[in-house]
Amino acid sequence: MSVRVAISQIPNERDLKASAGKIVAWLKKASVRKADVAVFPEVALGGYSRKRRHYDRLGCEAYKAAEGRVIRACRRLGIAAVVGTVRWSERGLHNSLLIVDEGGQVLGYQDKIHPAEPWSTPGETLAVYTLCGVESCFLVCFDWRFPELVRLAAAAGAKICYCSAFHNDPSHEHKMSAYQALPIARAAENGIFFVSVTPPANASNLRFGSHGRSKIVDPDGNVVAEGSVFGEELVIADVDPKRATGVIARRAVQDDTFLKDWLAAGVKMVEVHRPQRRQRKSR
Repeated sequence: MSVRVAISQIPNERDLKASAGKIVAWLKKASVRKADVAVFPEVALGGYSRKRRHYDRLGCEAYKAAEGRVIRACRRLGIAAVVGTVRWSERGLHNSLLIVDEGGQVLGYQDKIHPAEPWSTPGETLAVYTLCGVESCFLVCFDWRFPELVRLAAAAGAKICYCSAFHNDPSHEHKMSAYQALPIARAAENGIFFVSVTPPANASNLRFGSHGRSKIVDPDGNVVAEGSVFGEELVIADVDPKRATGVIARRAVQDDTFLKDWLAAGVKMVEVHRPQRRQRKSR
């Protein structure tokens, strides 16, 4: 069975309640388009900022309430979601992704492992969750520049990688080629689907936006759906998990090379979360 993926290429919104409302509205749009999962940019809840005080001012409890709105909407609409958020822990504040299944159950969070902002505490786990029936891994923005994160997850069984980001705007021309090449590379070098979402560019003030061109890339490295630079839009494609063989990632681990043991040890560090089987009710 295919999975219909909807990328919500929406602008950065720093008002927490407004951003939660916007995410719920775009979940509805994706549901109308029969999407199975909707994917949102990095810190889509509350907006991306490089300053810690922005998130401290909003507060942990307000974030929990905003996430609750998103979770309830997923349950009501029957749609899964990958949403950029922040998460407080004993170790600090994390730039994270909230992962919710189509029944409104929180599967977990994926924290950014390689932070690019001074307030973000590095994540210590790399997880694979079964989302919409497909084993999937998750990255936050700068993490996509570290190919081992996708390789290890793909070797552990991930067929789709979802990457939520807030990148530089188009005035940073020296970075634009990499932004287009990296999703293609991560897909083709592992044999999996790669879903990349970032906000659109802001035509009236470039520094308040990203660069758009969110995309869905197939296991051969072909872009099957892509957003525009300035458009606030849904980017949708049907993904066939059977095509994501992960053969290249597995060969890296299985081929008899001097790196075999090192890679195998890395795969064991991936946290693979299997879906819980529902127990039959006794009569």
